[in-house]
Amino acid sequence: MEQTASDEPLSLDELGTMCVAAQTWMNFMAQGLGTLAHLLRLQEQQEHEEALAAEAKAKKGKKRAADPDAPKRPMGPFFAYKTAMIDKVKAQHPDLKFTELMKILGEQWNALSPAERGRYENEEEKERYQRESEAYRAKRMAIAEKKYAMVCVLHWS
Repeated sequence: MEQTASDEPLSLDELGTMCVAAQTWMNFMAQGLGTLAHLLRLQEQQEHEEALAAEAKAKKGKKRAADPDAPKRPMGPFFAYKTAMIDKVKAQHPDLKFTELMKILGEQWNALSPAERGRYENEEEKERYQRESEAYRAKRMAIAEKKYAMVCVLHWS
């Protein structure tokens, strides 16, 4: 048994790790997989998968910042309903928490017919958003075309 650099006996954790490694090696040998090259490939593959997982996790945490020039989306029909009805429900149930008030509003919304829900759809807001979105996309395309033209000029000069 190999001792640590400070000539202290191995801890139980270190000994357990060594035993697990030895058992794994014996299993590989029994299966005919016991070549060192094969084990190194398995270890490299495992490290590669761990690196990919860590990279994916790091990318997942980063969120692209919203463009402040982008048009604001229209309010959905449920939120328009909520805005119109929250004061009435609050007056009927003054002792309830906000989450409980929202639950009541959600139940009321689900009980509405499609015609009643349609009253809370704001077509003017949807049209405004559509117009502003088209103008915004056109502006972004013009900027992108200018950048592309500059890159082409610089590249071919």
